[in-house]
Amino acid sequence: MEASDFICNSFGGLFIVAGTIITTQFYKFSLDKIADTFFGKIFLRYSTPFGFICYLASHIVIPLSFWLHNLLVSLLGLIILVCGLIKIK
Repeated sequence: MEASDFICNSFGGLFIVAGTIITTQFYKFSLDKIADTFFGKIFLRYSTPFGFICYLASHIVIPLSFWLHNLLVSLLGLIILVCGLIKIK
C-alpha cells in the first residue's frame, strides 16, 4: 500500500468524523422528532439490542456475499437485515 492510497482512504474518514462532531455540537437531536418520520421509525427499530445485532451481522454477511459471488448469501444478509426490524418485546 502506497502512502498516497493511505492518505486518500483516510481523507474520507476525516469527513465522517468532522461531520459527526459538527452535527453533535450544533444540532440537537430529539427522539420525538426522529420518530415522526418514516426513516426515523426504521432507525429506532435498529436501536434495540436485537435490531443492532442483526444490523451489524447483515453488514458483515452482505459484503462477504459479494466477495464470494454468491446470491444466496446476499439474500441471507437481506433477510437478517429485515429481521432486525421485527419488534421483540
